Amino acid sequence: LAHEFQHLINSSRRLFINQAATWPEVTYMEEGLSHIAEELVFYHASGDLRPKQNLGLAELQMSAQRANAGDLYMRSNAIRFLRYQQSPSEDAPYDSDDDLETRGAIWSFLRYLADRGAGAPFAETQCANPVVLTGPGASCMVEGAAAQQFSLPAGGSAVEFAIIAFGKDLPFVPGTSPPRASITTTASASNTIAAIGLPNPSIVPGGALPSMISDGRFGVDMLLLDESFHARLRRTERRELSRLVSGARAEYAMKQRGAGQGARRYSAEWTRPAMAAAVVEPVWFQLVNSNDTGIVNLRGRFGQDISGAAQDWAVAHYIDDTGLGTPPTQYLHQSWNFRSLLPFYNNGVYPLKTHALTSPVTVALVDGGAAYYRFGLAPGVTSTVSFTVNGGPPPGGLKLVVLRTK
Repeated sequence: LAHEFQHLINSSRRLFINQAATWPEVTYMEEGLSHIAEELVFYHASGDLRPKQNLGLAELQMSAQRANAGDLYMRSNAIRFLRYQQSPSEDAPYDSDDDLETRGAIWSFLRYLADRGAGAPFAETQCANPVVLTGPGASCMVEGAAAQQFSLPAGGSAVEFAIIAFGKDLPFVPGTSPPRASITTTASASNTIAAIGLPNPSIVPGGALPSMISDGRFGVDMLLLDESFHARLRRTERRELSRLVSGARAEYAMKQRGAGQGARRYSAEWTRPAMAAAVVEPVWFQLVNSNDTGIVNLRGRFGQDISGAAQDWAVAHYIDDTGLGTPPTQYLHQSWNFRSLLPFYNNGVYPLKTHALTSPVTVALVDGGAAYYRFGLAPGVTSTVSFTVNGGPPPGGLKLVVLRTK
């Protein structure tokens, strides 16, 4: 109900209240905000939980009320985000499709942006060549042409690294349906060994939150989405309703002029005690009440470089709640401890898909997608890591963040 009510509110504001607004909102924003609505119901139903509390499995199991709220209102969001993490290079929060992976990504990204707040993205230290990172948790960035090659010297003992490759503002590929922006990257490295550390710690499932797979009330089918039906429905909606917008707005305005005090009565509903007690951050109203759509709407709330913020969000999937150093807040999921929560729904394993960079790896990377590479170096060994894109030098849209993990 909360999910669908958001759709009604969003469309109503754009149709009738804000008559200069673009209608409708783009699909990923519509669905992401509806999944945020589900999360807001979770906070309210839990009794005492709020955003920015880094909630993991232990916090949700501390009381029956919390566990029931998590089971009823947050499990689906968590599993959609889990599915995204299983294919992070092929999906993105602002992808043009409407699959479950995109829905999980945009929910998490909206929560990340709200927790982070407005402002410019974190300015990461540029990598030297060769790269020198002094200890676990240290990081640097490689951009543009410099992404072609860099060296990582080992110290007196074995070290391990992760490289997060992010697609930022990539060009659209002609002929794709739905239209997608993507590149094909090939990463190769010399003298590397397998990394044995992060990112996949095992956490034993159990406790008050029921496993989705074994729960008799809600089977796996609750997450299935008929994507072809949704696509047809949206095409019909835009074709049939778009031509009616101007007339609907005019009729609504006429009724408002004749309604007088009765029409204004509803603005006072937010002062009622039940609504005043709910956790509804102001940014959600701002996004739903906007004249803009999609990335432009996000820029109006969170700053111009949304893709830069998405890159930081993607790095957080790897380093947050690992205990590696003290990551900057831009690399944190402040509301959720996904390393604790997601393994509960994934047989005790953190689901983030990674690639062992001990042999060449070719990955298709969509705009806003991320690929995660791991490798180790034996003592005293220097490795050269190279990236090519579509068989040639990488473009400026391929961004690399290098983390030392051991």
